[in-house]
Amino acid sequence: MTKPENTVYQDENMYDWCSEYEDDPNTHPWISYYLKSKRFEITGYYLRTGGCPHGTCYVYTEKTCANCFLFSWSLQISEDNINWTEIHNVSRDYEIVRCGEKIYKFDKKYSTKYIRFMQTEPFPGGLNCMALNSLDFYGTTSPDLVFEESDQDIDDVSIIGRMPKNRQMSNR
Repeated sequence: MTKPENTVYQDENMYDWCSEYEDDPNTHPWISYYLKSKRFEITGYYLRTGGCPHGTCYVYTEKTCANCFLFSWSLQISEDNINWTEIHNVSRDYEIVRCGEKIYKFDKKYSTKYIRFMQTEPFPGGLNCMALNSLDFYGTTSPDLVFEESDQDIDDVSIIGRMPKNRQMSNR
């Protein structure tokens, strides 16, 4: 089992977060981020893909997910954790495969309550899963002046687990 917080809190980049393996090719692995009573003001992000240093993820299905490399993905934002808007996407990136790093800067700032990172196409010949080593968002956080507790405001949920509420995220 891997922990979603591995994408945010790195101990010398020793651990990857790995999604579950999906049999259905139309189901896309994802991870989302949310800070209670805060808003993200993002201007870009830093991404390091999985595979560093050990390179293999094991998932609940007991299938080896050694080819969970990112290939195509989408960064999305939402105000309600239901309706999502894509703000950035990458298609068929062969360069970032194993432990690859890239920085993406936006031309504008996006203000949002929720952020979701979703794989949109698996690596050719790989399994329908993804592994991330680090995902840092550039920008700031601000108080959410319209914060209302609702059933949608649960712990941060990924395809494999939950991230504890009220965890601080670092900005690179």
